[in-house]
Amino acid sequence: MSTTDFSSYVTEQIESRSADSGRRIRTTAQTIRTVADQLRNDPTTAMAADFAERGADVVDRVGSYIEGTPLKQMVADAEQFSRQQPLAVVGAGLAVGILASRLLKSTAARRDMWSSEETTNTP
Repeated sequence: MSTTDFSSYVTEQIESRSADSGRRIRTTAQTIRTVADQLRNDPTTAMAADFAERGADVVDRVGSYIEGTPLKQMVADAEQFSRQQPLAVVGAGLAVGILASRLLKSTAARRDMWSSEETTNTP
């Protein structure tokens, strides 16, 4: 398999999985709309229904974009966004880094707790 064939194969796989993910995201948007309709039946939760409906619209747009946009266009859009909003990209990177470090820290703490329990329970 040549490099070009491999690159085409990987691109095709990513686009296929993106389309699947987009469909799942749009299904989630539909579920949110169903919840919003149920909330709308109760006057005390009507405001929450409006909020849920707006959220569903955003989720649906994201799903449509992911489902229908080719990989090259997504990369170009990401590059353009990062040029236009560099602080947002830095902030998102910082947030992801902090969340990843918290996840690793909590996982390490649990692993240490489990290993200490195993050593105290061993005869």
